[in-house]
Amino acid sequence: KTHARRIVRLRERGLSEAAIARIHAPIGLPIGAASPAEIAVAIIAEITASLRQETPAEYSVQTTSESPTATRAVERAAAGAAS
Repeated sequence: KTHARRIVRLRERGLSEAAIARIHAPIGLPIGAASPAEIAVAIIAEITASLRQETPAEYSVQTTSESPTATRAVERAAAGAAS
């Protein structure tokens, strides 16, 4: 809802559709973050993925009763340990 209202305001101020299309919101990979520190990690993870040109859709999340785990990160760590 907030992003939709933001888009309306930006259009009213004359921003181009191309400029508006560059905005990504809400930000942060869906890792089940709850605390401010976890939210910061989710945001930095998405920024890093963007810089590495990997799409957030390549990531999946498994939530356990213990804590959320980014499956892809675990798979990469396991692959690195196996080599």
